[in-house]
Amino acid sequence: LVLIAVRTKVFDGCVRAFLARAPRGVVVNLGCGLDTRFARVDNGTCRWYDLDLPEVIAFKRRFFKETPRFHFIASSVLDLEWMDPLRDRRGRPVLVLAKVRTHEGQLRRMGRGEQHPAGTQHALHLAFVYEGADVRRCLQPVAEP
Repeated sequence: LVLIAVRTKVFDGCVRAFLARAPRGVVVNLGCGLDTRFARVDNGTCRWYDLDLPEVIAFKRRFFKETPRFHFIASSVLDLEWMDPLRDRRGRPVLVLAKVRTHEGQLRRMGRGEQHPAGTQHALHLAFVYEGADVRRCLQPVAEP
């Protein structure tokens, strides 16, 4: 439990630092489960997406409600269509939260527009935070391609 509390504090701090630099930024929380991070770190202007498998999101909907700035995406991270809602981000930088580093390379390639499904070519400014990451490096957005 102590490690979970420490990880939560570190991740919350990273999100707050990101939103301090980009108050209208977009946060995508991969594998969100019943995470309540949005309620803890919301700055009143960011846009937030909690992504998890459809059965997890269905369960989450019993306890949490979507709002104009807080959205659920019921999808596998491997199904690239989860990125479609990010098209309407109007140049906002994107922070991707993941508890593990597993898909960082794939997400970076997608962020550069290399692996989008047909019709969804759009570059994302991505920053990554994951357990064990060098947070200073992960909070630096990827440059435009």
